[in-house]
Amino acid sequence: MIPGEEWELVGDGYRFAEGPSADREGNLYFTDYSSSIIYKVEHATKRIIIFSDNSYKTGGMMVGPDGLLYAAQADGDRITAHPSDGVYHVIADGISVNDLVVASDNSIWFTDPKGGRVWYISPDRLTVKPVAENLHPNGIILAHREGTVVVADTEEPHLWAFRAELDGSLTAGAPVFAPLRLPFETAKPGSDGMTVDTQDRVFVATTLGIQVFDTEDRFSGVIDTPVRGSGPSNLTFAGPNFDYLYVTMPHALYRLRTATTGAPYFLRAYETM
Repeated sequence: MIPGEEWELVGDGYRFAEGPSADREGNLYFTDYSSSIIYKVEHATKRIIIFSDNSYKTGGMMVGPDGLLYAAQADGDRITAHPSDGVYHVIADGISVNDLVVASDNSIWFTDPKGGRVWYISPDRLTVKPVAENLHPNGIILAHREGTVVVADTEEPHLWAFRAELDGSLTAGAPVFAPLRLPFETAKPGSDGMTVDTQDRVFVATTLGIQVFDTEDRFSGVIDTPVRGSGPSNLTFAGPNFDYLYVTMPHALYRLRTATTGAPYFLRAYETM
């Protein structure tokens, strides 16, 4: 963190803010889950516009290397892809969805909380298959140069780490990134959305605050959230240099300028072109 920097309110009055995701220019998308609205934030001006006003309770979102905004529509039990005009097409349906991550090769993994599973969608969108089960999955992210799929478990004081195989399968699953610190009044961490920075540190939204794990998957500390007594739902880095940490609180969106930078997977796709 940068000494003297404080959380800055970007927008408020939402029923349940979720799913922040940056685009190539560093602007931000986020959703008001309960109102089924996706918003876009112009980073430079903090101007907020409606991107989609019928998003079927979209939770997790992420911009892919193709520039499309991928969204997990909980009310429609489907994964959708949105071009810049907001008119989407369905790439998977009939599965409960919560959060998703889009790799630099356009592979997608997403969490299925009702089924207790993680699913995989191939880059050509022809394969949709379950790749992990018997979990309480919530947030999902990639770490270790996209070689590890990390899954937040709402019930356990740790995150799950899996090796991502070339065919999208997940192997060697183990409880790591532990222990998550717990609020005094509960035995559950409330782990939700996650993000990573260029140092391969993992940032986790939990009831207690933003918990951080280092490159060796060791606990580093907790970043206090802007609203005392309230945990964030999700977080990501945005801005032209991806050095602003955006956090969705239950009813508001905040940002904080940091000394680190985010590591959007679509940037890695550009690097390999």
